[in-house]
Amino acid sequence: MTPKFFEKLKVLNHPLKIATVITPVATGIAVALEWLIERNVSSTTFIITIPLSFGLTYVITKIMLYYQDLIDEKNNLLQFMTRDLRHANRIMAAQNADLDAFAHTVAHELKTPIGVVLGYSHLLGKEEYLHDPEKIQEVAAHITDTSLKMNNIIQEILLLSNLREEHEIQAQPLDMEQIVAEALHRLDNLILQNEAKIKKPDDWPTAHGYAPWIEEVWSNYISNALKYGGSAPEIELGAEPLADGQIRFWVRDSGPGMTEDEQQQVFSQFTRFEKTKAAGHGLGLSITQRIIEKLGGKVGVESRPQDGSTFYFTLPQAS
Repeated sequence: MTPKFFEKLKVLNHPLKIATVITPVATGIAVALEWLIERNVSSTTFIITIPLSFGLTYVITKIMLYYQDLIDEKNNLLQFMTRDLRHANRIMAAQNADLDAFAHTVAHELKTPIGVVLGYSHLLGKEEYLHDPEKIQEVAAHITDTSLKMNNIIQEILLLSNLREEHEIQAQPLDMEQIVAEALHRLDNLILQNEAKIKKPDDWPTAHGYAPWIEEVWSNYISNALKYGGSAPEIELGAEPLADGQIRFWVRDSGPGMTEDEQQQVFSQFTRFEKTKAAGHGLGLSITQRIIEKLGGKVGVESRPQDGSTFYFTLPQAS
């Protein structure tokens, strides 16, 4: 049936119009029956049939349409509730996944450093260590280093916990030069240890975001480049406006690059490559993805084996 046909049917969505249509039909049937039975049609038939038919049709139609409206309203409400319930289920599933991630982190990521601290603490109680200052100093250094790693893990877990909460953060135009400088300052020791060369632009386009989180993003990307960027890594930072109103920021390293499979996994929680070399614990890039998505951007990586990697993130351009 054509849309025009259904447009015509809309006329019948009013009791008065329906009664006007039905009354002549009912009157005609009454007249025909009387003619068949009596072979005569009296004026009384018209006097009784017309108002009775019109009144009954109007009242019955009014009641039917009233209940039809109630049914439609309930159906719409049910659809809204179903949609809300599905949304709530998706949120709950995501929160459950986060809780599983926390449990996994505490059980597996903290287990190793805690075991190291306990092991070295046990050594300090042995006779051969009690009177040897050099051994005590060596053990204390290992305990301190491992404790710092544990502290970094805990800090990232806390940051991930904050990202799970639904507070509104105040996004503002970012002073990206200052943010990058703060991130590099945090990584001074790692930069010196790796003898890294870092190139950055003189000017940065202004994006919209939340400075403390973006500093964490830069810190994660740059530390990742330092760990996986090869010997004496050469790292380049940059930015470029995109046609869709976003700004693409990136960190390019001179490392061995990644395969397609590794690129697909790299932003997953607890993913870590070249574990014997890197001191990371597989949460940094996952946290980076959560931060950027929460700020209205996206993350990604471009890489080829033996040709380095470029990790990027986008943010809305500040108006």
